[in-house]
Amino acid sequence: MLYFMKNLINFISIFLMLVLFTKCSDAEFRERQIENKAIKITEILDSNSIKIFHEWNYGERGNFGIWTKLSGDSSRYTCWYYQKKDTAFLGIYQPLNFIIDFPANYFFDTARFWQFNFVEYRGNIFRIQSVDQNGRDDFTDTLLPVKQIFFKQNPFDKLASLAALKDSLKVQGISYKESIGNFVEFWLSPQYKLTYLPDDLSMNPKSEKVWKDDFAKGKTIKRNWNLRKVYD
Repeated sequence: MLYFMKNLINFISIFLMLVLFTKCSDAEFRERQIENKAIKITEILDSNSIKIFHEWNYGERGNFGIWTKLSGDSSRYTCWYYQKKDTAFLGIYQPLNFIIDFPANYFFDTARFWQFNFVEYRGNIFRIQSVDQNGRDDFTDTLLPVKQIFFKQNPFDKLASLAALKDSLKVQGISYKESIGNFVEFWLSPQYKLTYLPDDLSMNPKSEKVWKDDFAKGKTIKRNWNLRKVYD
């Protein structure tokens, strides 16, 4: 019996050590993956190309990418975008601001509807969906070239370009807020974020210490780039 108990204790000790080692190995592997992802982003973006994110913030909801066009700290309009093979889905919130950038031969009836969705297939829009304040949908089936509705700039091309850039970065979120500082943050995962700190870094004095303390928790992986773990 004593021999059995000794063997059992040894087995449990070895098992716990293996579990701990595996957890540590997995954590180290994930950290290496995150750091490699961050390094690739630093190789794609530079001080000029990153400026596109002074104009656009990005988030995700399900399959849809959510792109918010900025003006200072304000949201001018928001687009939901998703592409599946040859079909693209574009949702628009705050359309009266949207059509300043993308003039349209379409009447956005904002007195009745708050969101407008366009479905495009190979250069043609074949369905328009309007959503009212109660969540009710109004569908219009059509078959019109995108350029006939959006006659100056094609929003599908613009959102596809933004989505392709985001996909090359492999990020889950991008944020920039002028009133806080002129740095851009990239969420690599729910736990890790990478921040671009320009040479002419400026921050709001009211929050500067908080942010500098936050950056100090991370590490510089390349000039101007700070990688840190937000929480365990």
